[in-house]
Amino acid sequence: MNSLNKLVIMTVIIISSFNLLLAQSIDYKKINRKHELSLFKENLKGKWNIEWDEKAGTIKSLIGDKINKYKGSVEKIAEDFFSENKNLFGIKNYSEQFILKEKRTLSSGGNCLLFNQYYEGISVLGAGYLIAINSKGEIYYLSGEFYPEIKIKTDNKIPSEYAKNIVKSNYLKIHIKDISEPIPYILPITEKDSINYKMVYEMTVFSKNINEDFVCHIDANDGSIIKTESLIKKATANGNVYQTNPLHGGIVTKTMKFLYENNPLILNGSFVHSDNYGSDPQSYDGNFFYHPDNPFFDAVMVYYHLNEFGSILRSRGLPNDKTPKIRVITNNPFDQPQSLYNLSTQEIHFRRGDNYFNNPTHDASIVCHEYGHHILKQYNLQTSTSESRSMDEAYSDYFASTYITQFGGSPIIGEYYDKPGDNFYPARNLSNNYGYNTHYGILDVDNLNGNDYYDNSMIFSGALWDFRASPNVPDDIADRLIIKSLDYLDSNPTFIEGRDAIRAAMYELNIYQYQDDLFFAFYNHEIWRPTSLEISGPTTLNFGGIGLYTPLILGDYGNTTFQWIQTFYGQSFQYLSTDDNVIIIGDGRNFDLELAVNEDLFSQHLWDMLSVTSSMFKVKADSNIKKPELLPIETVLYQNFPNPFNPTTQIKYSIKKPGNVTLRIFNAIGEKVITLVDEFKDSGTYSVNFNASQLPGGVYIYSIDAPNYRKVIKMTVLK
Repeated sequence: MNSLNKLVIMTVIIISSFNLLLAQSIDYKKINRKHELSLFKENLKGKWNIEWDEKAGTIKSLIGDKINKYKGSVEKIAEDFFSENKNLFGIKNYSEQFILKEKRTLSSGGNCLLFNQYYEGISVLGAGYLIAINSKGEIYYLSGEFYPEIKIKTDNKIPSEYAKNIVKSNYLKIHIKDISEPIPYILPITEKDSINYKMVYEMTVFSKNINEDFVCHIDANDGSIIKTESLIKKATANGNVYQTNPLHGGIVTKTMKFLYENNPLILNGSFVHSDNYGSDPQSYDGNFFYHPDNPFFDAVMVYYHLNEFGSILRSRGLPNDKTPKIRVITNNPFDQPQSLYNLSTQEIHFRRGDNYFNNPTHDASIVCHEYGHHILKQYNLQTSTSESRSMDEAYSDYFASTYITQFGGSPIIGEYYDKPGDNFYPARNLSNNYGYNTHYGILDVDNLNGNDYYDNSMIFSGALWDFRASPNVPDDIADRLIIKSLDYLDSNPTFIEGRDAIRAAMYELNIYQYQDDLFFAFYNHEIWRPTSLEISGPTTLNFGGIGLYTPLILGDYGNTTFQWIQTFYGQSFQYLSTDDNVIIIGDGRNFDLELAVNEDLFSQHLWDMLSVTSSMFKVKADSNIKKPELLPIETVLYQNFPNPFNPTTQIKYSIKKPGNVTLRIFNAIGEKVITLVDEFKDSGTYSVNFNASQLPGGVYIYSIDAPNYRKVIKMTVLK
């Protein structure tokens, strides 16, 4: 074998004292705010979860019992709350730093206030707070991000026309029709032990071709392009995206309800259309005959599905103004079999379907997914980060799945190849076990297609669907809570904020009994507040480069290791040494590397990989984290999941007070089957797998003994 086809991986271990490094990285002001936090918690009555951003030095979320000490309008209550706790949040001038973006009225009579953070009159991307106040004037939820230490010059930005010309000169192949006026914002950038800030211009670029509209972000000081993001929300099904023939599928009965008794060939419904596009759907068209050969059959079926889809979501609590009518066009600017939602024009484009397949509900998932984007558009959620864009895709997948599963379909978005007779292909399956495996950040993706948003969305949609599939949670309750949670999302939300928004919905609707199921679903997809891992120092090796490369790794817990890794696929290259002096030979390309999480639920491994355009090899660092960031409020033994099961299930438990913990399995007559856990446990949340493949089917009991806690729960083995 040619030596250039061999790869040698060099691994170097760094052992460091995290406590010493952490103490050096926190300044006095942050320590003061942590003191304010302790005073704040002492003044609260009841039980609260408070999550703290170590680097920003402020609260990320607060949820629990209610704060009822402030009076007046909801705006006055919020102002008094932030003003009284200004030292805790690092607020210097409330009226200048906090600007009310939106006031949402909740169905329960309360309000959500969304505040954006501003610095010298310029918005800070992703910064601000959402605060929920019920009809009694009580604060019960807060979530967001605030950066109190911003220091940046805002008076040296490049002229607007110059910024536009930069975009034009960099995208000559795109037929640009117009560019919006540049909007400045402050971009927070997380570094090793601090947060830096940059002023950025955002411009929307409109092209002559619908599939080329995009948003461009450039450095407002030097004009360098930071990232681009497409305005087109696409769903690729690898086939005929919208095959519309209800005569062959599982929704015949549902469709027939819309037919006149005296003429079963006429389709009737509030979204029926006589032509293939238009902004005002007709209520009835007596000349349209229900037959796939009609040239407008696809358009009618699209409107039919969207009408039914909207009706189901409205029955689960989605307000009428969040399901507006939409223009649907039966043409597609892409050569591929895709359906798309244009964010700027708020239109759905789809391709005419064929009549090969027998279950149209799966194809309906695609158009319903696109309409899901239209619903989220009504909530004015900004999605500038890759994590928030993944959530946008995940919610759209979830809502579409609530529709197609009504008729026996599976929660799969796009299930067909483009040729008749090929096997089913699940494009995105919400019944998955994907874990949180990507380091999402503002600068992760510079890609007009953004395909990784779809892959990453399955982590969040999988958690949502697991919550819905929990045996303790009725489908309609899960749907109501997830729909209601949209009221509690601010701009650029994160996965963990999506989870907390569902908790806030529980508090608003006074249904607290499903919190364990929610935490278990998100825990299984490894969605909790991740701890940080940073790399500094020399982190890349270029072709032919020689030098001492010893990065500095800083993690939250425990020891850290790093190793040099390949940054692209399919090319030949070689290490010419196995120590810190490295020479690299090869014909390289780049590709972005992302943070990955080990699937071991007992200890989380964070991988941080830096991406530099011209590099051949990059550093990856690993930190073995001994405990989750949040400790449980109570000791709890959870219902196993799944249940019933065959042959494996997972048992989760939380320990408040450290001590010896025993977890045992018994059969129906009280005989011990196995001891799963018998050891000392620190405070934290744990999970253990139980395999019953060698046991007969039937009812079993599992019990836990922990400090000041004992509980038994039944479970069922199916054979």
